Amino acid sequence: MTTPRSLSVSADVGGTFTDVVTLDNATGEVTIGKSPTIADDPVESIVRALQTSDVSLAEMQRLVHGTTVGINTLLQRQGSTVGLLITEGFGHILEIAGSDWPAFRLTWQRPEALVTPELTDELHERVRADGTVLEVLSDDEVLAKATALVNAGVEAIAVCLLNSYVEPRHEMQAGKVIAEAFPDVLVVLSHQLTRRYRELPRTVTTVGEAYLRPRMQRYFDELRAGLHQRDFNGQVFVTSSDGGVMGLDLARDRALRTLVSGCASGIAGAASVAAMSGWNDIIAIDMGGTSFDAAIIRNGHPAMLPTAKLAGFEFLMPMLDLATIGAGGGSIAAVDHVGSLSVGPRSAGSMPGPVCYGRGGTEPTVTDAAVVAGLLPTELLGGRMALSIDDARDAIAKHVAEPLDLTVDEAAAGILAVVEGKMAQLLEEMTIGQGLDPRTFTLFAYGGGGPLVAARL
Repeated sequence: MTTPRSLSVSADVGGTFTDVVTLDNATGEVTIGKSPTIADDPVESIVRALQTSDVSLAEMQRLVHGTTVGINTLLQRQGSTVGLLITEGFGHILEIAGSDWPAFRLTWQRPEALVTPELTDELHERVRADGTVLEVLSDDEVLAKATALVNAGVEAIAVCLLNSYVEPRHEMQAGKVIAEAFPDVLVVLSHQLTRRYRELPRTVTTVGEAYLRPRMQRYFDELRAGLHQRDFNGQVFVTSSDGGVMGLDLARDRALRTLVSGCASGIAGAASVAAMSGWNDIIAIDMGGTSFDAAIIRNGHPAMLPTAKLAGFEFLMPMLDLATIGAGGGSIAAVDHVGSLSVGPRSAGSMPGPVCYGRGGTEPTVTDAAVVAGLLPTELLGGRMALSIDDARDAIAKHVAEPLDLTVDEAAAGILAVVEGKMAQLLEEMTIGQGLDPRTFTLFAYGGGGPLVAARL
């Protein structure tokens, strides 16, 4: 009789592919697996990846899961419709924002707020900086304004009141009123996320959590149910943005803490491998299907930030010091309204994916350009996935080459040049912009497209 194996598995469900690494706890044997991601079924994505390495869920004692769902949702603006209740006089805080024009850029477009002014309302209340109440909050006012937001179609309501990090009683009062009246609407209170001061980032953090949490909760609930249905009885951990791990229940209620889950996992792994290889200072780059992530590791340790600045937003949560942009293998190339070539942040994802995958995609991507340029083979996954050069050329011709009066080869080269230019600019800001000489670092590339762009960068 064969003794069942005891396995620990790490799984990264990306926007295009799902990767698994399995460790046999008894023998120390490591196996890897990879399969295209099924966007609406993360568990099936993991199962199929495990099947490529001859592993079943029933053998697993522990699953450590890294996900890019959070960052992809933010980059592609696919989160929930959010309403905001805020102290009277602060209703335009997200529009006024701050003087945060990035250094070394001649032009810059501020990212659109995650809540529109039409879905923002003010509450007549006031708590002083010492926690004493100046103006009492009315339940009737909370109910009336929450009702208006719900009738406008919001899925979640963020509540961020002045000085609630010192005295949260008004936020708790508002949360109770809304939850009793609308049990199906998510309510996020700022003091539950952070007790740090600074009104703008505290508001952005609260809104960001409300924007991401409904989708992340559905994702984690589907993950839990799917694992249970497939006889998995082990522990599930989710990697967090600070490089650590947390249980599934906590991850459900702290969506922002999982924002760069997959990215942080890669950085922690890169730091470990680099240390074992004797490389003290490295630039870690990770190119997946949707995003391009980069981090600086010095003396073998990635830097930690108390505040996360991602996609133009500042969130009051700890995370590894990394930068990310919407530039991956699935990033879509198009000619914009002024006749210029743009690439990303919109992505083809895993379905339909790049045109060359043959899954119904019609818009050309970075992967299609790489295939046309001869930078990728005509088969992936050990021959299990064939890539169509002809389909890629046709899509580039229709959407890019003909509108810009270029040959297909010129258009493909242009797509690659645009996305590589974005990556180079990001790395320049992270190194030269911070007074670091990139020539003194080792470039450490991973992810589906990392090694490809590393050679060209």
